[in-house]
Amino acid sequence: MKNKLYDIKKYINYKIDVLEFYSYLSSINQHFKKQDGSGLLSGSIIEMFIEEYLKKKLNYEKFNNKQNDCKINNHELSIKKISGKTKIALKWSKNKNKEKISEFSDIMLINIPDKTIWWKKLFGLSEEIPAGIFFISKDVISKIKLISNNKSDYIISEKVLYNLLQESMKNKLFIEFPKEIKKYTYKLEHTFI
Repeated sequence: MKNKLYDIKKYINYKIDVLEFYSYLSSINQHFKKQDGSGLLSGSIIEMFIEEYLKKKLNYEKFNNKQNDCKINNHELSIKKISGKTKIALKWSKNKNKEKISEFSDIMLINIPDKTIWWKKLFGLSEEIPAGIFFISKDVISKIKLISNNKSDYIISEKVLYNLLQESMKNKLFIEFPKEIKKYTYKLEHTFI
């Protein structure tokens, strides 16, 4: 499965303008960061932007089946976006008939960190997680221990997520975003055609 993820990573890295993509994402993130209580709104707008951008640049198909969000080059992926130290849910469900973790998809995780160094000294792990696109194999996910909260039984903890992202970098399943970005001003009315 990792070979297919390497192919997807190479394809995305070749087809998208990584500087432009990250600059747009950062502009949206920074715009909403200034406003209290806008977490859900900014997350939704970023998700919509990612989908529209990737549709224009890639062989991309929206595909909501099980935990998938899309197909890129006919490969099923779940897309996650984070902007700092966090847990992620593979699925938002409190289900008594638990889905097997082996049934989950490969993950394309986009990290758009704010200015803080997040994960510094977390659990004694001191490597900074850079901004970029991380690819996590469902084979790797099938071996991790999940935790629960009041909304889901399918949560990847901060420490486990940190290790997964480190492993993605080590295995070259990672596209690093540039350190410098283009400055854009995000305005909601500019999103209309």
